Amino acid sequence: MLVYSIPSSEITEIVARDAFLEPIPDRELSIKARERTKTTDEAYRMALRLGAYQQMANADDRLRQPNRERRELEIDVNQQLDTKI
Repeated sequence: MLVYSIPSSEITEIVARDAFLEPIPDRELSIKARERTKTTDEAYRMALRLGAYQQMANADDRLRQPNRERRELEIDVNQQLDTKI
């Protein structure tokens, strides 16, 4: 109690929040959640939200990949036609 000037319940909350965020495999997500939250409950909600955003971004990238390849293929075909002409 003498070492920490803040109430013990606040210290317990900080330790619990850090214990929750530590095993998250994505270090960037863990650091963002640690910077922006004070309680374990807030950290949990933020980790869920950021994780969902990340999954959506990854799904968008997978969906867009074939379109990019198709566009590159169209450019290659157009270049081949230009050289033949």
